[in-house]
Amino acid sequence: MDRLKILQIIFFIVAAVIIFRLFYWQFLAKNSFGADAFLKDTEIPASRGEILASDGFPLVTNQESFLIYAKPHELGKNPQEIAQNLAPFLISEKFTTDSARLSDSDREQMKNEVEFKEKDIKNKLSDKNLFWVQLARK
Repeated sequence: MDRLKILQIIFFIVAAVIIFRLFYWQFLAKNSFGADAFLKDTEIPASRGEILASDGFPLVTNQESFLIYAKPHELGKNPQEIAQNLAPFLISEKFTTDSARLSDSDREQMKNEVEFKEKDIKNKLSDKNLFWVQLARK
């Protein structure tokens, strides 16, 4: 046999071994890198960093923000009743603080804002075709 035939046989054997190992890892071996490995919850304990200007003034900081939403197709109560219960809590903060001393005009403005928010929530909750609707944020 000449050297070229021997080299071809060696390359064939090496390729066959590699293909067999790839087949084994892909189909036969049960390892921790299975199809559901990406579904595992991984907690990242570090908080996000702040972006500071050259003088140390914060340009971007971390701030908690909340979102109130509802799923109209899963509601057990009438949208009007839910809107009446939620609207007073979702109006501007200047009317809802404990120390707020409201004048008569402020009370009228608060009443108008509650009515407007109530209509808005009722309209959003009445559309049963939507999966979820945003009621308030921040």
